[in-house]
Amino acid sequence: MKRILLLSLLTFIGYYWILIFRFCHPFPKNEFFTVIGIQFGASFTPYLISRRYGRIMTIISALIFVRIGPISGIQYAFVTLMGVFWGGVAGNLIREFYERYKIKKESKLEIREVYNIFPFSPNFLLILFLITLTLERFLIYFNAPFLNGFGILETMYVKNVSSKEAYALSMEIITNLLFPILYCYSEEIGGEKKEKILKDWTIGIAIGIGIQFCIMLIQIFYDGKFLAENTNLAIEFNRKMGLFRDSSSSTWIIPIVCFLFYKYFIREGKIRYIPILSLILIQVVVGIFQGRGFWVIFLLGIIFLLLIVWRETNLRISNKNIFILAVMFCVFILLLYLIPKSPDSGFGKFLLIPSYIIKFLQTGDTSVLKFDPYRYYLNLGGWNLFLDNPSWGTGVGSFIVNLKDETLKIYMPGEWFDNPSFFIGFISEVGIMGLIYVVFAWLIHIPWKNNVFLIILLIPALSFGYHIVQPDGAFVILLLLIIGFGITKVKWNGYWITQITPLVILLLLLINTGRRTYTEFKLPEFRKEKMGSYQLLAYEPNKVNGDKRYHVFKGKTIWILAGANGIELDVFLDNSTSKKNLRQKWTLLDRNRNSISGMEITLKKNEADLNLLIIPNNAYYLQVEELDEIGKTKVYGDVPFCISTSHFNEKNELF
Repeated sequence: MKRILLLSLLTFIGYYWILIFRFCHPFPKNEFFTVIGIQFGASFTPYLISRRYGRIMTIISALIFVRIGPISGIQYAFVTLMGVFWGGVAGNLIREFYERYKIKKESKLEIREVYNIFPFSPNFLLILFLITLTLERFLIYFNAPFLNGFGILETMYVKNVSSKEAYALSMEIITNLLFPILYCYSEEIGGEKKEKILKDWTIGIAIGIGIQFCIMLIQIFYDGKFLAENTNLAIEFNRKMGLFRDSSSSTWIIPIVCFLFYKYFIREGKIRYIPILSLILIQVVVGIFQGRGFWVIFLLGIIFLLLIVWRETNLRISNKNIFILAVMFCVFILLLYLIPKSPDSGFGKFLLIPSYIIKFLQTGDTSVLKFDPYRYYLNLGGWNLFLDNPSWGTGVGSFIVNLKDETLKIYMPGEWFDNPSFFIGFISEVGIMGLIYVVFAWLIHIPWKNNVFLIILLIPALSFGYHIVQPDGAFVILLLLIIGFGITKVKWNGYWITQITPLVILLLLLINTGRRTYTEFKLPEFRKEKMGSYQLLAYEPNKVNGDKRYHVFKGKTIWILAGANGIELDVFLDNSTSKKNLRQKWTLLDRNRNSISGMEITLKKNEADLNLLIIPNNAYYLQVEELDEIGKTKVYGDVPFCISTSHFNEKNELF
């Protein structure tokens, strides 16, 4: 019964997380749920047959369905893997119901109980951490006006960045990590042997990468635009990304995932040359059309492969094999020399790395920055943000928001906004406390010492970009840790501190967030010192309908008055609500928010109601509240109403 309850909880979290995601990513409803439905069906349906088919198909879908929306012709570029993993979680729940019913019906065998449950599961602690980070960002970005009955209002976090836009950046990273962990945890509590789960996932990876290679070869030799919709600048740079998010994903995912399969071709001192050489050859072909990071990881992988061969054969390599390897190496170098090289291509830039390094060592100047100047300044900005907030960081997903915050004065050449490397981005956004949490909750349980080569490969891969901002990148990082190092196992004796420490950090994070929310809770004055204007608190600002331009508000709202003696308000309802009329209470407040005077009005659909408000000298705020049918104030109003933009000045004061 515990498994059913836990799986139901995970399914519940996944469903409502999808709704929260759409709150800050308002894609059209039909297109949004079409993508989610396709992904959900691809992973959920095989679980109706067996867990094994479900696991294999879930991994395959996660590797090839990240761009299913753009590929299927949906107008909006909705890129996600939420549906895939939610389908896997729901599939495990259905299988658990079915197997429990089948066992009860066919025998009296005792159903196995979950042995790795809250709060002792590292995956559960990581889920709890991500949920807490989501709440923390929500409270910070929206300034918690709902605590005083104002609902969820748009507070414009920094200049030209709305709260919803900032929250969306955070939700992307958290969602990319949360759903794969929800799925992995659902498999963990399923009660099957870990070795069997890892084997099925490995089969899924092999099939998924095989499909990716087929698509890439078609893109290389037939049509470069084949299934290449919505891949950022990949086509412009002549990159072939297969079905990955873009070439930034394929550049590091291909060589590091392929490295996982080398060990399967070297068993008991025997080397299967044909599979290894075939895999290497395919990588070389597709690698020509990848970024320079591909070649760094690929060549490191080849070196590690040779070390593995050397170790597995006990230093006994025949002269014949040495000759074959030497010939292959010479042919490889010759092919690299004969391939046309463009200095603007990733491959061409890779070949220039030695010259940059030599020039830097000889002159001691900053010419090495020419290799990747933007990433240098992004990393520098991330490090400065970390130094300003070493304990808790600036908040997950906040880096680009901070780049756009002019008051922070983070130097970036041009108007180019992107993320730093994974290491700098992670430490700048979650700080030392967040790092400690992840280490104690999860990483400390991984058997690192037997996988030193994979660790070394992950380091340059994570140095090229903040890969968890993409759904496939975040998924592959987690999968590499699980497949390469094994599913986390908790030792019950002596490991209590690894469970208590994360929970204490979560409590401290919530206390810190509450303190910040309380001290910054000023509603329209929120962040005025940084933005130079008051918060508009609009549900949807600057909406245009024909020749009308207006702001949409919802429920209880409050504004700063500009000092006029009277205001003739142009207020109405538009087609965003089905209501024909709306009763409201308008109240004038002094600086201490004490009521001075008020009036009730009734708004009508698409019909301006001009109501004159006489403003006394001591009035500072104007507050509006929604009334119910009997004239009682509603704590949280939900009917959107509109006010012409002409009533607000450049400081968002009402006049």
